[in-house]
Amino acid sequence: MENTDFKTGWSIKAWVEVKKNSTYSFIDEFKCDKSGKKLEAECLLVSRTNFKHRGNETDELYKYNRETTPSEYVSVWEEWDEIKASKIEEIKQIAEEFNLNVSVR
Repeated sequence: MENTDFKTGWSIKAWVEVKKNSTYSFIDEFKCDKSGKKLEAECLLVSRTNFKHRGNETDELYKYNRETTPSEYVSVWEEWDEIKASKIEEIKQIAEEFNLNVSVR
């Protein structure tokens, strides 16, 4: 999900991050902003940046586990689940086509 308000300058981007593939080197130290618990294997990251006022003070990163995700970002999880399910189905179809045994966790 990405939303930009050109009047105020705020750009908001929300995505599901898979910790084991994360580009954030310290993600294991991140905690959920709502519950204070360690982040789960899949977590939601929300980045807010103001392009009208550049500087670290206007860059914000919020981190949430699935169960503590604010309601305005639940659709990001729904989209993630749909994409993940379609990829799993695609893998199963390819495995069936080539007569391979595949176990998807």
